[in-house]
Amino acid sequence: FVVDAEMLHSQAYYARGGGGRQRAGSSESPILQRDAAAAKLRALLEHKEGSSLRAWLRHFDRNNDRRTTKHEMYGALDRLGCKEEVLSLFEILDTDKSGELTLEEIDASQAILWNRFVEWSVRSFGSSVEMIHRLNDMLELEEVTEASFCSGMQCLGWNGGHETLLFSALDVNCNGSITTEELRWLDLELRRLYRKREAKLRAMSENAWRDRQKSKAVTLTQDFRAHLLKKHGCYLRAWRVSLSPSDAMSLNKNQFMKACAKMGWHTNSSLIWRTLDNDSSATVTLEKLDLRTAELMAKFHNFVMETFGSAAALFIAIDVTKCKNLRMAEFSRGLDAVGWKTNHRELFQGFDRDDSKSITEEDLVFLDRWRPHAMLLAKPNVQAMHDFKAMLLDKFGTFLKAWRQQLDKDGSNRCNFTEFQMA
Repeated sequence: FVVDAEMLHSQAYYARGGGGRQRAGSSESPILQRDAAAAKLRALLEHKEGSSLRAWLRHFDRNNDRRTTKHEMYGALDRLGCKEEVLSLFEILDTDKSGELTLEEIDASQAILWNRFVEWSVRSFGSSVEMIHRLNDMLELEEVTEASFCSGMQCLGWNGGHETLLFSALDVNCNGSITTEELRWLDLELRRLYRKREAKLRAMSENAWRDRQKSKAVTLTQDFRAHLLKKHGCYLRAWRVSLSPSDAMSLNKNQFMKACAKMGWHTNSSLIWRTLDNDSSATVTLEKLDLRTAELMAKFHNFVMETFGSAAALFIAIDVTKCKNLRMAEFSRGLDAVGWKTNHRELFQGFDRDDSKSITEEDLVFLDRWRPHAMLLAKPNVQAMHDFKAMLLDKFGTFLKAWRQQLDKDGSNRCNFTEFQMA
C-alpha cells in the first residue's frame, strides 16, 4: 500500500474541513478520525522507511526522549519529503492536546515491541558498549552486524521475535551494522533507571524520616498533655492558665510557642504545634488539646446560655447562701439544683484557675465570650451522612472529583470544619 503526496494533501484538506466532506456536524467521531490519521501516517512511514519504528528512531525521536513535539514532527516530515502534505495529522493524533505524540499514538503494535525490547535491554546490559560486545560473543568489536545481532539476541534470551525489524530500526545510519552511537538510547535509559532508583531511595529515606518525626511528635504531644494534667489537674485549667490566660478560644503559633516557653516547656514545641494543628488551620483550640473537655464545655455553655442567658445569672442561681464565693461542695449542690448533674469536679477545677479551692462570679464570666464550634454540640446523624455522600455522587460522579473540586480546594489533602461548612 503506497500513499503519495496527492493523497495525503487531499486527506489533510478534508480533515481541515475542505471539500464539503468533513463539515461541521459530521457524524465521524474523533476516535475514527484519529485512527484514520494514524493509519495514513503509518502507511507513509512504511513506504518511506520500511517500518514505523525505523522512521520513529531515524526522524521523529532523534533525542531518544520517547516523544515528538509538533516542531520535531514537522522536521521529520520535511526530511521524509512530505512536510506540507500531512501537517494536519499532528492535530488529529494529538487528542489530549499535550503538544506531543508518542509512538503508541502512531503505531501501537510496534510501540509495544519497542518498549519490550528496551526493557529487556536495560535488564540485560550495563551499557551500549557491553551490548555490542555480548552480541558479538564477547569479541572486541565496535559494531554488530545483522547476523550477529539476530543470533546474539536469541542466545542472550530475547524471545520477542522481530529481530530483523529491530535491527533495521536501530541501523539509523544505514551502514548495515549497529554502533554504540546508534545505541545511545540504551545509555539514556540506564541513566533514567539509575535516577529513578536514586529518587526511590531518597523518597524511602524521606518517608522513613517523616515517620520517625511523626512518631516522635505523637510521643512528645502525649508527654505535653501529661505535663499539663500533672501541673493543672485538668485540661480546662491548663488551657486557661498556661496556654490562654486571656481566655481566647484559639491560639496562633507565635502565641502557642510563647506560652510553652513561659510554662518552661522547651522540648520541640514546633513538633507539638504541628501535631495539635492537625487540620492546618494555623490555630490550636481546646478541642485540639482535648476533644472530650471541649465537648463538655460546649454542652455546659449551651446549658448556661439557654437556661440563664449569662454566666452571672448562673452564679447568682447557684450561690444560694449569697456569699459570692463557692467551694466545691457548694458549687456541686448548686449545679444539681439547677439541673446540671455531671462533671462537677472537672468544671470546678477548670473555673478555679488559681487553685484557690473556691470560685467567684468573675471566674465564670469568660463563658459569655466563649463560642464553641457547632460540631461540638451536634449529634451523629448516619442518615445525613449517607444523604450527603449521595448528593456528592449525584453532583460530581465520583468521590475523588467531589473531594478535589468541592472539599479540598486548596489541595492540602484534608478538610477542616470551617472548610466543610463553606463547601
